[in-house]
This record gives sequence, structure tokens and C-alpha cells, in this order.
Amino acid sequence: MSNSGNELAFDDADQLDTFLEDSKSFDKLRNSTIADARSVIDAFSTEIGDSAWPFLNRVDVANRLLELIGSESSDAEDQPDVAGRLIQQGAMNLCGPAAFFQFVIKRDPLMFASFSTSLFNNGKAELGQLSVIPGDEILEKNYSDFIPNMGGSICPQADWMVMGALRNATNAFWTGSFHGTPDEMLAAGTTPAELCDWLKKTGLYSSVLNEANWMQSAGIPHATGLLNAEGTDVAGLINADLIRAARNLPANTSWPLTEFPNHWVVIIGETSKDVERDAVFFNIWTWGGSQALEVPMDAFINNYYGAVQARFAF
Repeated sequence: MSNSGNELAFDDADQLDTFLEDSKSFDKLRNSTIADARSVIDAFSTEIGDSAWPFLNRVDVANRLLELIGSESSDAEDQPDVAGRLIQQGAMNLCGPAAFFQFVIKRDPLMFASFSTSLFNNGKAELGQLSVIPGDEILEKNYSDFIPNMGGSICPQADWMVMGALRNATNAFWTGSFHGTPDEMLAAGTTPAELCDWLKKTGLYSSVLNEANWMQSAGIPHATGLLNAEGTDVAGLINADLIRAARNLPANTSWPLTEFPNHWVVIIGETSKDVERDAVFFNIWTWGGSQALEVPMDAFINNYYGAVQARFAF
């Protein structure tokens, strides 16, 4: 790929295909630099003092935060942007916070660095006007106690801290309080309204549009019509059976997992349908990685529930 001015140009079809599958890796609009964010974490790692999280390790958290923010190469014009791409919910039902923090790290890595280090040190922190003050029920949770319950899908310490704190601090009364364990499905879940509220309060976005529906699928035209332009972040609401269908795996048979959306993904590229293949091409980020999915059309129709779109205020 070559870059002339503000226009992207492609030298061959493979480069164009790569861009369509993951246009977000070429979207580098942000409020701060990776270098500045990493400097905050480097200073944090050498601090001496107690943490508000007695069972978390400062060095382990710092090293992981550096991984989440990513290499300074993400700020280079000729390198893909990987900031925030490694955040991992693992076995936790924290897909909403995962999508949220993927956006925050990408758009303002320094804001994230300041937030996460303050959260570790003080047990509270802010992202713009979003105040995160988790309760003792998660602050005093021994993280290592429930690692065996995560199986092979580990949510690392730093990821668990930032996502769990956000979820605990903003839980609705009817869900109960999230205590940080893998088996809390309802308390860990995130509604479209909650995700929109978090995004708005960061101050990073000029507009946040909620087109996700908890009760009714949104259809293929909605997905293919999403504006995934530079500066736009899109979180798609799906039932995870959509991903299972793309992998030729059987659908979940446990109610209510079959009836309602249960997973947030970040839409990172163009969504298109192929009538001849009876499929929808759906390019997403989830569980810490990018996936280019070919989803059977009927499975997509049944399991796609719309999206939240946020326009970065650059």
C-alpha cells in the first residue's frame, strides 16, 4: 500500500482485500501517542507502594498494560495499528467492556494509561466524565483463586482489573453486582444503552448512535450499510451462534442462549453479502483477535442484532 496525502492507494488486489477485511488497522486518528502512554506505564511499574487491589501484582499488571497499548510502531504511517487489539475477556462474560476498552486504547492510549494506573493505585479512576469506583467485593477478590475456573481462556490480571472494575462500578440494580468471577453471566453482561453511556461519558466521541436491538434481529441491509469510515468505531451485537455457524460448529441448544444476543464484537472491516455463496462476509475483532468470517446467510439473519456506532471527536 502506498499513501499519498490523505488518500489511501492500493498496489494490488491483495492489499485492497486486506484493507476491506480490517480497515480499522489503517485508522490512526487519536488524541495521544503510544509513546506517551508507554511512558506512564513505565513510571508506574517502578513505583513503590500498596495497591487498592491487594491480590494483583504491579509488575505483571504493568507488563500487560504495555502489551494492551502496543508498540510505538502503531503510530507509524506504514504499520498497522494494533493498539487495544490484545485485550482479552477470556472466560469472562465481559465482551461489552472489552469492546469499550479496545476503542478507548485506540483513540486515546494516554487516557487509558492514566486510568488504569490510577485504578490500580487508588481503587478508582476516571475516563473523561465516566467515574469508575469499584466496590470492595471485587477489589478484595483473590484473582488467582478463580483462574482454574477459566479453563484455557484466561483473562489476564490487567484486563480483568479494568474490565471488571468498569462492570462492577456501573451495574444496574436488577443485574446484581459483578464480583469478578467467570460464572457471573448476567451481572457481567452489557446492554446497548450502557455501552453508549460509557462511550459518551469519555468525551472522545462527537456522536454515539444506538442501533442495537436486544429483542429483534437487525437484518443484512443494516450490517452492510454500516459506516466504518476513518474515525468511526462500531460495536456489533450478535448471538455467538453467528460465529459458530461460520466455523461449521453446531448452534448452542441452551435457552436463553439461543433466543437473545449474547456477545459484543468490534466490526473492523466491510460487511458484504455474496448471493452465489449464500453467505455474509463479516470482519470482526473479538476475544483478543481479528476474524474474517464467512457466515451462512440464514445464520447471519438470525443472529445479528444491530450495532452501536461512535464518531471520534477529532
